Amino acid sequence: MARLSASGGVAIGRGGMVVLAGVPGALHVHLGGPRDARIEQRMALEGIDRKTAKRRQEAEDRARARYVRGAYGVDGGDPSLYHLMVDSTALDLDTCVDLIVTASRARTRQADTGSKDRRPDVQT
Repeated sequence: MARLSASGGVAIGRGGMVVLAGVPGALHVHLGGPRDARIEQRMALEGIDRKTAKRRQEAEDRARARYVRGAYGVDGGDPSLYHLMVDSTALDLDTCVDLIVTASRARTRQADTGSKDRRPDVQT
């Protein structure tokens, strides 16, 4: 993540919204959606039955929450940690990508002009 903060790039998960909180131009995005919709999406993407998808989704949700809470002492679902929250079950992948790219360009312009981030500082 340190290299990404200097040269640019995409970090998925790993608490980037906390680790890179003070990096000008970093865009913090939360991709989510209603639990049942995420299960349905997983079924379609992985070609698995509902029971398996539900079990995997619940395990993944628990693991992510536990990691972020344990490593950084924050609730990873807290909207104040993000600039953009997208229901990726309600929008197709291309639309999600377009939203993120547009928001990223705006954050970069904001950083280049020295505008302040209006989110509160993250305390860990």
